[in-house]
Amino acid sequence: MRKADRVLAEMLRQEGYATDPAHDIGAARPLLGKLVEQALAKESPAVARQLRHFAGTIPEARVPRAPPLIREWMEQAILRPALFPWAHSVLSPAAREPEDDAFHQRLTDWFDGLPDEDQAKVLGAAIRHQIGLKIDSDEEPRRKLTEALAPSKENSMATITFVFDTRGLPASLRNPTAQADWEAAVEDEILNLGLARGSDEKSKAAYAAMKGMLLLDQQFDFSTSEFPQAVRGVWLETLGTTIDNYGAPVANRDVYPKIATAMAAILAPGAAAASLLLQQFASVGRYFVENAQDVPDKSPLFDSQVRLGMDRYVAGPPAAETLDLPELTGPAVQDAELDGQNMFAFSTVYAIAQLDEMKVFYTVDRLTEDFLNGVLATQHDAGGKLLDEWFWARRDRMTEADRRSVFSRMLGMPGGDVPKDVQPNIPFNDRFLGFLSSVAEFDRQQRISDLFTSTLAGNRGGSLAMTMENVRQKGHDLGANMSLYAYGYAHFAARRLNADFSNALNILKHPVITKLLGVTTPYQVIERKCIADFGKAPDIVRLRTMADAGKRIIDIVAKNSAAWSSASGLPLFPDLAAVAVGRQAAAASGKAPILSQIKAAGGPSAISVEDTEELIRQTQFWLAVNGLQYEDVDRRAQPKLNPYEPSIPAFSGLTSSTMPVNGAGAGSAMDKIKQMVSSGQAPTLDQLKSMLPGGFTN
Repeated sequence: MRKADRVLAEMLRQEGYATDPAHDIGAARPLLGKLVEQALAKESPAVARQLRHFAGTIPEARVPRAPPLIREWMEQAILRPALFPWAHSVLSPAAREPEDDAFHQRLTDWFDGLPDEDQAKVLGAAIRHQIGLKIDSDEEPRRKLTEALAPSKENSMATITFVFDTRGLPASLRNPTAQADWEAAVEDEILNLGLARGSDEKSKAAYAAMKGMLLLDQQFDFSTSEFPQAVRGVWLETLGTTIDNYGAPVANRDVYPKIATAMAAILAPGAAAASLLLQQFASVGRYFVENAQDVPDKSPLFDSQVRLGMDRYVAGPPAAETLDLPELTGPAVQDAELDGQNMFAFSTVYAIAQLDEMKVFYTVDRLTEDFLNGVLATQHDAGGKLLDEWFWARRDRMTEADRRSVFSRMLGMPGGDVPKDVQPNIPFNDRFLGFLSSVAEFDRQQRISDLFTSTLAGNRGGSLAMTMENVRQKGHDLGANMSLYAYGYAHFAARRLNADFSNALNILKHPVITKLLGVTTPYQVIERKCIADFGKAPDIVRLRTMADAGKRIIDIVAKNSAAWSSASGLPLFPDLAAVAVGRQAAAASGKAPILSQIKAAGGPSAISVEDTEELIRQTQFWLAVNGLQYEDVDRRAQPKLNPYEPSIPAFSGLTSSTMPVNGAGAGSAMDKIKQMVSSGQAPTLDQLKSMLPGGFTN
């Protein structure tokens, strides 16, 4: 061994990593020298040469403690690499992990979290393991490593949690809050019977077994008179005994923690935590006790028997059979009548229809006509370029007839050309006004309720709840109507209309255009042209508010499409009075209210606080600009049973009236007539002619 290697080995020994004062120093030096040689061989030639050159200049009789640079190299090249084989040798075969990246990372994180003094002890133990030496003080780092990376079976139960298997449970017990209330009631009954609610694994497993047994026995309602007796029954069941592999009696409560540990190892092998289903845990416990004669406790087949019990539970029927119907609405079953994306497209068409009524497109077309005729005094400027692009893009733009056709079919607006065999959406206006009126009535009832009831007492009043459900019903009717009439071309029409309107508005608000007409806003441009052509301006404020507020309202309806037919049991709107109280309290304390606190104050609801407040606010805007009288709002807000709105368009084109097949055309015609009558319309003579087979003639 070279002198430089011996010097580096002595520096390593002086760091205290090889031996203690009572150990043979001479036996350690050559072993440490081999570690140094192995480490230097892994370095680049330049690094190894520099290290040996530095060490070779030091007399062997006066080797100093390693300087910082040498100490850092030793830690990275010799000490830390020794950690991994040492740790792998310390862990028992059952707890040992493969020496992969994940194991190295866990070991590194544990080591880095130790105090400097403990790190030195661990590195010393690792080096001594590398060179085959051992001292008594090495037991302490070995014990700490085992506790950190190989938790015992007794400690592993602390990471097991028990949850509900929702299969077969009634809807009333699928809510986390209801489950917590049920568990609290069970624990109170068990406590009354004499089993303390302890933190030890035996107590936790016994409580979980009894809860699972009650669920298997369909004891879902803790308010019934038979519930305490049912708890007593499962309590006595856990007090029973089984046998071990030697025929000795074993209490059931002593077996439950072992079953839980085995299930956790099967479901999440090597994981630090596992979740077990209450019903499955109880089912496996019962299965094991019933078959203890074949596979008793402490049998080598214990884990296999537990696995069989788990498979038997999964392969069998649901954990409990109830009299509840399956979910008919809600997140698990899509509501066929409501389509959120269709409604979003509908809201854009509705807004553009109001803006078209405001003469936006008409004004730009007239400006373009003046531009072409040289009447508008633009030059080769940005304003003229926009008008030029508007003119030459006319082939790809929807014409006024195209727009009117879409508005008539989707919104029921007059003036559009709709095919005779297509039903325009005449009911929309009535559904929309009915929904807005119900929202306004809910807002009024809520304000009245705040004057006579205590929000802090949690009493929102029966009439308020009834009004809220009326809003839900009218929202569902409106959503179903919009969903039905926004299929097909509606999605493309909405996007094309929006693009056309954006281009038109850019022209109207361009500084060149506004300056030429002597105005400052795009709406004054519309006024100027309409007054010149018609002698009066459109009601810009009303139509603009209808477009903006109407789109926001419909977007909220679309965003919360599940709320209008959900059977979750949640109220439609939060308690806005409680939200106001929370805001006032925050203002009084001088702190800005936190959004999460505001939401919590309003309680759980199908529609959020923000959407509820925005819906009410925009409804007020829409109703105000249209001048609806209180009597009209009150009349429209009354509950009303509307005809059922189909969820998809009828296949009217499959049996053409011009190609009747065995009377199929007549059947199709009758379907169309029924649809018209159900929506409150009487078919015209022309419509009857087009629908009847064979081409009806006078």
